[in-house]
Amino acid sequence: MKTEDVLIYLVFCAVNNGNPDPGILASVNIDELYGKAHFHQVEAVLAELLHKIGVEDSRFTKELITSTWKSIAAGSLVSKVFSELEKAGIWHILLKGSVIRYDYPKPEMRQMSDIDILIDVDRMDDADEVMKHLGFIREKREYGHHIRYRKDPFTIFEIHNALFEPIGHTLKLSQYYQDVFKRLIRKEDTCYEYRFTDEDFYIYILCHIYKHFMS
Repeated sequence: MKTEDVLIYLVFCAVNNGNPDPGILASVNIDELYGKAHFHQVEAVLAELLHKIGVEDSRFTKELITSTWKSIAAGSLVSKVFSELEKAGIWHILLKGSVIRYDYPKPEMRQMSDIDILIDVDRMDDADEVMKHLGFIREKREYGHHIRYRKDPFTIFEIHNALFEPIGHTLKLSQYYQDVFKRLIRKEDTCYEYRFTDEDFYIYILCHIYKHFMS
């Protein structure tokens, strides 16, 4: 089997708590498998699965440990940021991997490079004050529809004022989500935190995948 096929098979088994055929790795080079896994950022997904079938590789284990620490830090910081956004009366919604990771057998299996939040476009300056108050450093580079904030040692937040930029292949996606607030549902026990319906979140993720595929 090709390395890519083995990778897909193992990821499928990992996220579905499956039991892979231990002999499946006989036809693949572990270094090549790690290289593909690293490129797609799924080393943490495979770590426990490989251990279960008797394959020990410290590179996969290291990524799982790193992802676990990032997951703990991210959860704590999201709570703090959302608490301050609530106090400031700024509506907000968690996006992308920060939501999807709770559908994995363990959240830390979903490696994340950043945490994405969509907020009220008219309150970006207020949100900037919130982030600085919490010790985040705003990156100087301009990203169009979002601003990046960094907090050492390894946490990055992206505060979005829109889901897609109204240019090129994302123009129609931007138009579809032009009045995104009407598609959101307020979460229980909050005043300003929102979420998508499951159906709308699924559509959004497909649109996001399409954006990356076309970029």
